[in-house]
Amino acid sequence: MIPALAIAWGLIAACTPALSAPSLTGEEESAWVRVILGDREESPGARTVVPADPLFSYTLTFTSDDYTEVKKECTDTDILVKLGKGDWELKVEGKKAGITVAESDTMHLSMLTKEAAPKTLRVVLHPLTTFTLADGSFRYDIQFDSGLTITEAGLTLSPIDSGTATAPIDLLLQGSGDISLAPGYYRLRVTARQNQQVAARGDIVHIYSDTQTAKEYTFTENDFAESVFLAGTANSAGYTPRWVYVYQGEDCTNQLADAEASGGKWELFVPSSYGKVYIKTELEKEGAIFFSKPELYPADGSSIPAGGDAHVSLAVNRYDITKNAMPYGNISMLSAAFENEQVSITVNPNNVYHLRPDSLRYTPEGAAAVVIPWTANPASFAMPARTVAMDAVFDSDIALLHVPSQGITFPTGDSDTGRNTLGYNFSLGETEVTYELWYRVRMWAKDHGYIFDNPGTVQGTDYAPGITPASLGNRRLQPITKVNWYDALVWCNAMTEWYNAETGSSFEPVYVRGNNVVRNSTVNTTTLGIKPGAKGFRLPSIVEWEFAARWQGEERDFTAAIGISSNGTQYYFTPGNYASGAMNPVTNNNETSRVAVFSGTAALTIKQRAPNQLGFYDMSGNVQEWCIETAISHWEIRGGSFEDDLSAMALGRSISYGPLRADRDTGFRVAQTE
Repeated sequence: MIPALAIAWGLIAACTPALSAPSLTGEEESAWVRVILGDREESPGARTVVPADPLFSYTLTFTSDDYTEVKKECTDTDILVKLGKGDWELKVEGKKAGITVAESDTMHLSMLTKEAAPKTLRVVLHPLTTFTLADGSFRYDIQFDSGLTITEAGLTLSPIDSGTATAPIDLLLQGSGDISLAPGYYRLRVTARQNQQVAARGDIVHIYSDTQTAKEYTFTENDFAESVFLAGTANSAGYTPRWVYVYQGEDCTNQLADAEASGGKWELFVPSSYGKVYIKTELEKEGAIFFSKPELYPADGSSIPAGGDAHVSLAVNRYDITKNAMPYGNISMLSAAFENEQVSITVNPNNVYHLRPDSLRYTPEGAAAVVIPWTANPASFAMPARTVAMDAVFDSDIALLHVPSQGITFPTGDSDTGRNTLGYNFSLGETEVTYELWYRVRMWAKDHGYIFDNPGTVQGTDYAPGITPASLGNRRLQPITKVNWYDALVWCNAMTEWYNAETGSSFEPVYVRGNNVVRNSTVNTTTLGIKPGAKGFRLPSIVEWEFAARWQGEERDFTAAIGISSNGTQYYFTPGNYASGAMNPVTNNNETSRVAVFSGTAALTIKQRAPNQLGFYDMSGNVQEWCIETAISHWEIRGGSFEDDLSAMALGRSISYGPLRADRDTGFRVAQTE
């Protein structure tokens, strides 16, 4: 395909810089992606000769939850685009004179880290059925080196799925020209004979409506070395062999010959000058096309014997699929598959674990890992032409971190003048409660006698309350919002009982009314109580929240850190006019932005900013968080939210809210007594 691309687009001005590794100094949050259109090297059935028509152009549209949409208009098929760190969706359109005639599937792209070299994404375009009435054209130019004595030369184009069958073209009479064809995929075959030697070339040609597509071949003396006659059989249980291809190399990009496998039998000529070749089989099952592994001939890697016949029995092996170790969960799929076969994947987390976003992926042997988008079972991917290894990472639904607070005095308030001491250690949620976890527990709770005043949502009114996490994509990992204080308390009780059912633990729910577990958040009275000694999940107290937001430990992170001695040890804490985890006051926009989400229009998914010194994310910003006092007599919000300004990120700032408020920027995180 590389010569074809160079010829087809040689006269069109490129719209990308040279592909040397771009410098990203000082741009840690962005990287380059290289998009290659019209070619997928591992799949002959999807490889296409791109249009040569100068009126043909492409529109690349990148969309992301966290960035402004990026559009790229281009006439080239090899394109560099700079994107911000995060998740993107790419849609490509092929246009003729500004009218869309072909488009790609929507492709998922994760820009997780800065890369020294561009990440490569290969895209195949499909013609739109609304434009299949107008013909396109195929331009060919077949050359023979001087000194060759060609006695026969012909070109054929055969439709693969749909299109117009054409009569063979005698290349000795017409070595170049244009053919009018209906849009679709065609199998191109060029054969030539010099004396008794036969040479052949082939490819898959993609014809677009009202557009010209071009291909050029030049035959040399090397193509007409003494030909070896190869024949054999191809068999695979449950699959019908359709075609046999012969390639110069294992990458299967330079096709030498092909033959139809009628009833599994095939025969063709190969020049002995190529030494060894690779043979691949095209198979069909229930209308779907697959490809076998390339098989080396001769099998021992020696040279093809000159002259004579050879019988090659094709095993039609599939490509292996292996799994790497996956603690806390597993994925299920086939153990092997043919090229292009859709491999279905079922994700199976253990108990209270979930799949980490964008961690489900396959890694082709000798190639980079490919992320498989997943929101619900099953996921799938098209098998490449090589063995792959599967990976996934499972995270706990309830990641609690230890807070070493026992007996330690710390500063409180926005002016740091207050002092408080906790007499115990506790655990706190690493992140704010996500919508996915909220929804999972709430749906279980509804079947076990719980009633909630608010179903919760993400980004306030942007999504319908109670929407399923699967329909949210990665937004399912945004913090829960639009829940009131009573909803949060009742949900903590529900999570305790759900967790017990999932893991076999026996934690007692914390919030009670008399001797009864509180399971109804619509009964809003002041008679709620805390069960003594109960170690179920609960809201953090105001004091606990502030300790976890301030703590630095025995090492001073920056000059302004507040040092207080407890039990003969000096401990350091973040001042109240700083965001949690920051090393400068909230007036420093860059430093506050490093740890907090603020001055925006919506919350982000968890863990988009740096954690504080204890490992807690979004203690300042993203959504403000419900807290509680031990006597359940005071309701307070801490942390500031995505729609607040810089000043609201100060960890010493507090707001008193009524317990029935359910705002688009308010959520919570859980705590647990150790």
